[in-house]
Amino acid sequence: MRAQEISNYIGISTKTVYRKIKNLREICDEDIIESHRSKGYRLNYEKYLTAFNDYYLPNNQYMSVENRRTSIFLNLLTHSPREVSINNLSLQYFVSPSSIVKDLDYIEKELKDTNLSLSKSNSGTSIVGAEKYIRKELMHIFNRFLVNLSTPTISALTSKDGSTEYLQKQFAKEEVNKIEAILESANKLLGFVIENPYYINLLTHLLILLKRNKNNMEVSDTKYDIENIDEHKYKVAQYIINNMEDEFNIELDSIETNYVYAFLISTRNDVNEAKNRQIDELEIKSSNEVELLVNEIIDEMEKELNISFSKDSRLKKSLLQHVQPMLNRIKYNVIIVNPIIEDIKDEFFNTFHTLKKIILRITKKYNLKEISDDEIGYLTVYFQNTIEKIIKRLNVLIVCTTGIGTSHLLKTRIKKNFPILNIKGVISTSEINKYEQLDIDFILTTVNLPPTRQKQLLISALLDKGDINIIKQFIKNNYGRLI
Repeated sequence: MRAQEISNYIGISTKTVYRKIKNLREICDEDIIESHRSKGYRLNYEKYLTAFNDYYLPNNQYMSVENRRTSIFLNLLTHSPREVSINNLSLQYFVSPSSIVKDLDYIEKELKDTNLSLSKSNSGTSIVGAEKYIRKELMHIFNRFLVNLSTPTISALTSKDGSTEYLQKQFAKEEVNKIEAILESANKLLGFVIENPYYINLLTHLLILLKRNKNNMEVSDTKYDIENIDEHKYKVAQYIINNMEDEFNIELDSIETNYVYAFLISTRNDVNEAKNRQIDELEIKSSNEVELLVNEIIDEMEKELNISFSKDSRLKKSLLQHVQPMLNRIKYNVIIVNPIIEDIKDEFFNTFHTLKKIILRITKKYNLKEISDDEIGYLTVYFQNTIEKIIKRLNVLIVCTTGIGTSHLLKTRIKKNFPILNIKGVISTSEINKYEQLDIDFILTTVNLPPTRQKQLLISALLDKGDINIIKQFIKNNYGRLI
């Protein structure tokens, strides 16, 4: 099957198809997916059976190579800095020591940019590094599984469906339920409900805290210098930690209160706290600074994309509610992982990269800490929602006969230069009849086609500047849109 066929069948982008196939090749001991130029991909079934035949645990419980590596990774992180031997891992996962060595090599590569490292000695292997980075990586792994990656929307980012169910599989169900009960009581004290993704991040953090404590791991290097404390939220943080100690009969380091407090002030809430209590002068000043920052981001996006974002009052309100806690997260090193960041970059390419360029300029101008792609991804979705409300996207079909690589390049360039276009597919001339009944506004083609009911525009496969101008003029003349 060609990448485009897989893309259409599953409902994901071709870029995601390429990425997933690359990941499969990396995690499998055998090259189970073959590729043939101009034909696409094929599963080598014999190699598939060989590769996965050994990965069944007792009671027929199946574990893929990828799941095994994730499990070993979590094991090493939660018990860090304790060592575990290759032989013990081999017995635990019912695979050969050589397979475990490959797994550890894979994990070592994953740790490359995490401020953590894999320590190997005659007595065993361990992950070493500061506690805050251990927790950050644990959060990153758990968050990767909490959102449906095929749905890059705000609703996907804020839904709790399946999230706690997944955590119950990774931790004890009773522990998850008890901590959720503590957080429910904390919501009442706060005067607002902590929504996703903040709720799941805080819940996951507390579960990790509990697991690390039960493994007798010290957390003395996890320091947070808190400034200008919000007394109300700090008392709620103390309430959460005190209840954790009572409920699980454990003793937690006092620094854990600061950590939870950092989560609380890094959480977006849509309630006007002035109704419940007086806001001090510092908060008012911060809000004014945030409003100036948000206004500047909106103004710059308007200039870059020629779209009237300032007319959407809901966009500004959403950004104001998001940016203040985002700045707190950056200040206190609270990590919010965006599980669908790669899909956002792919599907909303132009919006994301334009916003990233603007954010980079603004952070330098105001001497702010670097804002991660994960955070920019959340902001991107707010802007993209406005774009799709203001501008009806045009559905286009790309007909290209110059091969998979060139077709993918053409699609990427069109998406980059024309965010107004919604590409329904990239096909060959022989497939044109299959798409005849689709809701297509016009066809971009690199070859002369027989007449179709949709308008056609002939372009080169490399989409040079001349082609870009031709498409702009075509859209202006036929749809009255200026790009």
